[in-house]
Amino acid sequence: MSIDRFLMVSKCLHFNNNDDMCTLDLDYSEARLFKINPILVHLNKKFQEMYTPGQNLALDESLLMWKGWLEICQLIPNKAANRGVKTYEICESQTGYLWRFEIHAHKKAQPQQCENPLDASTPAIVLKLVQGLENKGYTLWMHNFY
Repeated sequence: MSIDRFLMVSKCLHFNNNDDMCTLDLDYSEARLFKINPILVHLNKKFQEMYTPGQNLALDESLLMWKGWLEICQLIPNKAANRGVKTYEICESQTGYLWRFEIHAHKKAQPQQCENPLDASTPAIVLKLVQGLENKGYTLWMHNFY
């Protein structure tokens, strides 16, 4: 495929209807990932359907290297790939199989005071990632950040 054709196709490639974004009540981070959300949902669904993980699971963050401009790109100097897209992932410890992931689209707005501590961003991410794994005998290993 020529570069001109690739650029033309990439300009016309859509995974979500842009008109729906105005009608939905999305928070800031959901709005940032709106255009690729169908792909993220599909990948997470397929990752979970195709493989049953072993007992030991690891929850950690990862930085996917990105050198271009992107609104959700982060700069983390102490990482090997110090600039990129931050994701939270649950992987099987033995094989490294990615079972579920969540892209971190950080908010620039002031953080809200949460009455329920489980609504804060870090516990909410953990609870969202482990959804469906509760009370099934899995052991979840994680960094002390969580």
